[in-house]
Amino acid sequence: MAKKVQLCNVMQGVQFTVNDDGQVLKAVILKEALERHFGASAEPDDWIRAYRQHQALIDEAALVLHHLQPIWPVVVLRGHEPQLQSSLYLTGSSAL
Repeated sequence: MAKKVQLCNVMQGVQFTVNDDGQVLKAVILKEALERHFGASAEPDDWIRAYRQHQALIDEAALVLHHLQPIWPVVVLRGHEPQLQSSLYLTGSSAL
């Protein structure tokens, strides 16, 4: 299945999919997180650019958050989840 990356119509941000051992998860990273942590501007095209530039880290963060909260059908990255930040600091990244 091809990876889908698009602007989110419901929330301001980028909607994407990530694979978790064969299960396709829907995820959204909000514009505030893209602006604060990845230097995106307020322009929607720039949110997509920031996601693509930092895709590996953002996908990893979505998987970490999904494993922490597996009951949610869509993972939403706001960029300030304390458990998420702790997990990423342990792996040596401090972007989210």
